[in-house]
Amino acid sequence: MSVAGAETAVLMELASGRVVRRAGSDGRAVRPGSVVKPLVLAVMMDAGVDARKEIGCRRELRLGGHGLNCSHPAAVARVDGVAAIAFSCNSYFAERARGFDGGLLERGLRGFGLRVEATRSAEERVLQALGEERVRATPEEVAEAYRRLWQKGRREVFEGMQQAVEVGTAQAAGREFAGGKTGTARADAGVSPHGWFAGFVPRESPTHVLVVFVETGRGGVEASAVAAKWWKAWRR
Repeated sequence: MSVAGAETAVLMELASGRVVRRAGSDGRAVRPGSVVKPLVLAVMMDAGVDARKEIGCRRELRLGGHGLNCSHPAAVARVDGVAAIAFSCNSYFAERARGFDGGLLERGLRGFGLRVEATRSAEERVLQALGEERVRATPEEVAEAYRRLWQKGRREVFEGMQQAVEVGTAQAAGREFAGGKTGTARADAGVSPHGWFAGFVPRESPTHVLVVFVETGRGGVEASAVAAKWWKAWRR
């Protein structure tokens, strides 16, 4: 039986991919939500997308019967890829995904080790880029995906993740993370969303990726606070 608010945390070595710490036992593959966005941006950059080009945020977004409006401050009106990660701008990734090759996106996400299904329309492609449909992952698979992301070395992606913990959606994780990304994902049942966080530690010279999954809780901000708790316990 699932337990609302149940936590799973995974600490993985960036060099070897070895899981050195684990708490909780949730190994289900579920929607990753916005924790997929740094991976999506890296895939798009590999295909030639300019991550420094700004796009106006439309804020309101509804797809497949789901309300996906942007929740970042209204002052964040124009965003590039860096800001889109820092403030988790759905509008940016929706606009980028609409004009992107679906096959490239699917193959790129599979290359990170995620469980991906082929999209059949532009709407499904947008929902996939937002981590809401046709892509799933376990906490350990998200950790491995971020380990591979680290190896790719995409500067704009890491800059966005650094800003996320400093001024964006992942501030609850704390400054001991070199960078991180929150994710809030629709659960299969119930009204409370799943919460995700993935981030690199320690701040000065990252050696590990820490991933947290909180089942049917309060979303990504809660997961980032939980990540701070686990890193404090495990860094000793």
